[in-house]
Amino acid sequence: MGSQSAHYRALGDRIAQIAQVAVFVDSYREYKAGVHKAGMPPQALFDGGRGLGRPLEFLHRELRSGDVALIKGRFSQKLERIALALEGRPVRCMIESCDVRSTQCHACPMLEKGWKATLM
Repeated sequence: MGSQSAHYRALGDRIAQIAQVAVFVDSYREYKAGVHKAGMPPQALFDGGRGLGRPLEFLHRELRSGDVALIKGRFSQKLERIALALEGRPVRCMIESCDVRSTQCHACPMLEKGWKATLM
């Protein structure tokens, strides 16, 4: 089966072969070796850190009409919120991890409200 880091390097290599730009959310370190080894230029990589704020700002600034974005992440990251925001939906839920399985983000009452409003 191999080690998990070998799988991440192989996926990083594949990303470098097919993508012009790669945005990583809470996973840059894992893929870094593969994308660098495959020759993806450093300026084509964006480390979005944890959460959605930085990746969303980057994508809003960089994506143009006709561009294709593959958004992939762990279930708990709920990265579908990125696609919803890019479609123009108001997204105020910025939690880093969510284990709610009974609903998807597009139907969640907290998507547009956000969690801060409930904590006050």
